[in-house]
Amino acid sequence: MKKNLIVVGDSFCARIGWPQELARLLDLNLIVAGFPGQHWWSYRHFLDQTLEDKDLNNTEVIVFAHTFTERIPHLDPEIALCNKFDTNPKTEVGKAVQLYYKYLENAPYAEWAESKWFEEINEKYSSRFKTVHLHVTHKSWEIRNLLGGMQVYPNLTALSLGEAGVDDISFNDKRDNHFSQQNNLILAKQLSSLITDYTETERTLDVDQFGLKTKKWIGKDLF
Repeated sequence: MKKNLIVVGDSFCARIGWPQELARLLDLNLIVAGFPGQHWWSYRHFLDQTLEDKDLNNTEVIVFAHTFTERIPHLDPEIALCNKFDTNPKTEVGKAVQLYYKYLENAPYAEWAESKWFEEINEKYSSRFKTVHLHVTHKSWEIRNLLGGMQVYPNLTALSLGEAGVDDISFNDKRDNHFSQQNNLILAKQLSSLITDYTETERTLDVDQFGLKTKKWIGKDLF
């Protein structure tokens, strides 16, 4: 029986793209759970409550795409799809989201909670499987020392913005999982090589191989 590759995170792994190609290159069975716009609580819930023990026990590699720290910790996808910058939300949920970020968001708490989540990852997953950590923003990269396994630089948002060649982070992105088909294949190929040569250390993607219109986002502090 083939071993499993588990990929969890947000929209960067939510659609057809690099996870499928990575599983093919590694000759592993893919289990992927990406939650667009949602907090890490959603993929923690998947690993802890939805994933069957037999599938976890048959796993060789787990890839985490660590999402934006201060998203609302809720499992409802409707909340994730609300634009927190909307000044005139049309729904009750949209208004609740707006008011949450206006009055209730607590960045220090969110950062503390994420650090505890990272400790849990080490205890439950890094001690048993190869774990690969992709960082969606610079925020989680800053506390990578709390994680075991392999850390991959640069963050995915920097690569995605570089591909799009935009100046504004909040542009209307309609690409599947925020990458072109070409860059999905390049990301999968590079991750496959890193995993094949797995070491518990920091590794760097070869940015020059990606189709990027600009590299100005690489190394920037992206929320």
